[in-house]
Formats: sequence, C-alpha cells, structure tokens
Amino acid sequence: MLFRNPGKSISNLVAKRCIACGDICRTKDLEFDCCPECRIELRPLQDGFCPGCGTMYTAPGEGVYLCLECRENPKSWSQIGFFNLYDGMLKDLIIDFKFNSNLGISRLLQRLMHRAYEMHNREFPPDVLVPVPLHPKRLQQRGFNQSREIAKRISDKEKIRMLPRALSRVKDTDSQVGLSREQRKRNLADAIEVNTRELRGEKVLLVDDIYTTGSTIEACADVLNSAGVKRVDVLVLARVTDKIQ
Repeated sequence: MLFRNPGKSISNLVAKRCIACGDICRTKDLEFDCCPECRIELRPLQDGFCPGCGTMYTAPGEGVYLCLECRENPKSWSQIGFFNLYDGMLKDLIIDFKFNSNLGISRLLQRLMHRAYEMHNREFPPDVLVPVPLHPKRLQQRGFNQSREIAKRISDKEKIRMLPRALSRVKDTDSQVGLSREQRKRNLADAIEVNTRELRGEKVLLVDDIYTTGSTIEACADVLNSAGVKRVDVLVLARVTDKIQ
C-alpha cells in the first residue's frame, strides 16, 4: 500500500503495520516498528525506584536510590534494571508473546530489553548473559524460553556471550502464579543448578522477562554466587508494581 503524495519519495511512504497496535503507518513514522502513539506508551521508566529490588517510590520526583530494606538486607545481586512496570501495553505484549507464542512480537521486546540494558548496565558491563531457565517440560510445552529470546539483541549488539544452558531448572515446580513470596521460595528450593565452570570469576547479567516477588531471580543468583561468579546483575523487561512510601 502506498500513500500518494508527489511531493515525497515513495521510499518514505511505504506503509507498514505497528507491531504493538496493528495500525498502518508510514515507515518513516515507525520507531522500533511502533507507531508514535505506542512509543509514547512504551517509554522506559528512568527514576523513582530502588536499584536493589526495583520497588517503586510513591512520592513524585523521587530519584534512584536504595530502599531501607535493601540497605539493611542486600539482595543476592548487585543491582536490578527494568524497562518499565508490568502494566498496560507492555503487559499485554508480554502475555501475547509468552502465552500465545506470538513470536512476531519478539523483535519489539528485544529492542525494549536492549534499551533497558543501555539505561542500567553501561557502568558495569557483563562478561556473560545468562537467561533464567525453564524446566524441560515447560520448555517443550511453550517451544521457546522467553528470557533467552528477549536477550538476543543485547548479545548481538553488545557482543556479549550468552550461555543459555548455564543454568537448568531440575525440579518441575508448581506454577508460581498466585503464590506468596514464602510459598514461591519453598517452591523453588533446590530447583536451579549451574551446569558450567565457565562462569567462575565472571560478571553475569541474569535476564528474565518479569520480576514479581524476585524468588526465581534470587534462586538463580544464589547458585551463581555459589559457583564463584564475580558479580551478578539482573535485567528484566517488566517489574510488577510494588510501591513503598
């Protein structure tokens, strides 16, 4: 489809659909394959949260600083970064990608994840990317590991090794949906193992799609630390809302 306007070159007027909403736009109006309206909604969150756990602050104009809980009880990782909250269009896209196997969305989510990397991980660039693993049974059902898929652009653009099999989920745990933090922690006990010695002394970026209570990330970070890594940072696409005063 072409927009007929003799004053502009045809190359700028080829129409393409926005990946997020499906509307037809001129290619020159698309960024990250999104229309201008969707790019406004899919903008990154850059302040007002704790870099230790990702908890949001409710007071307007808050910066980025460690919350009291993280100062008193540091996490198993050094810092966490994320693109934005698990809400609105970002939530809808992740659900469609993850549970409906809409792999056409993966390129957009990869770009958003890479933008999150640029915001949060430039100061301490990792040596290795490690996706949070799925149990083989879940991987067979879904057909792909969403954490590995969304990390691909970071690996390609930043020239960082990705070790998709560095961690394995050896216990087929119950679904984490609806469980409390303590229930999730018990559910994940002894569920994660390290499969390689390549991680010893390395700076690891642990990648996942969603951070809810942090129990899965914590289980992975604990075994990475036990394996002798130098540093663990965490990067997720979306953070489930959790606000403190």
